[in-house]
Amino acid sequence: MKVKKTVCLILSVILCLLTSAVCAEQTQEPAPILFRNVPWGSNMPDTYAILEGFTFSSPNQDYAGDVDDNVLEDGEIRFKDYVSAKVYARSLKDVKVAGYELSGLNLHFAYTTDESGLLPKDEEHTALVFASYTINPKDLEFVMNDLVGKLTKTYGEPSGHRTTGRSITYDIYYWLGGEGTIVSLVGESYSSGSTNVYIRYSFYGADDLYQKAIDALVYEEMLKTDTEDTSGL
Repeated sequence: MKVKKTVCLILSVILCLLTSAVCAEQTQEPAPILFRNVPWGSNMPDTYAILEGFTFSSPNQDYAGDVDDNVLEDGEIRFKDYVSAKVYARSLKDVKVAGYELSGLNLHFAYTTDESGLLPKDEEHTALVFASYTINPKDLEFVMNDLVGKLTKTYGEPSGHRTTGRSITYDIYYWLGGEGTIVSLVGESYSSGSTNVYIRYSFYGADDLYQKAIDALVYEEMLKTDTEDTSGL
């Protein structure tokens, strides 16, 4: 009897270990999705050093759209302050992505604070939060189907798919990666017949970076305001 009990105990332990290993494998977080191996949050100089084959425009300050609006076209623009620096690649000659020539490559950076808690709005104090490719397709349906297959081969089955818009229709597939990262494939078609395809990359920590930048603007305003000044009233 003791031998049987011992064997049963050993088998139970092995079964528990195998079950735990399978569960751990199934719940393992996927790898983060990066844009051309650039870590999210990298500043402009560090980003440009990794993307050494590209030349980028001077930064242009712009409104900061939140992640879901930038990547998924949800139409809800959360941030309305100039806390984003946007640049584009100047020349894309001979550059192909997934076999397609590009008509655009854009990067968005959030401005970050210095030691004083203010926004210098220089290239050092920036953090990469968004990147996108633009393709002008001859056949939108063919290109979308092809890229869905290629992105699925790279990142697994899509995490979601939806269609939105009226005068401009957006056909959107997206894949979620580890550490709050995301890539989307967006087919854009106008009622006029023109079309575009976008592959967009971002991470959800971008919203926190934008909010911190906006908080810094509020702080700057408070520092500049003379609370005793009643002139002109």
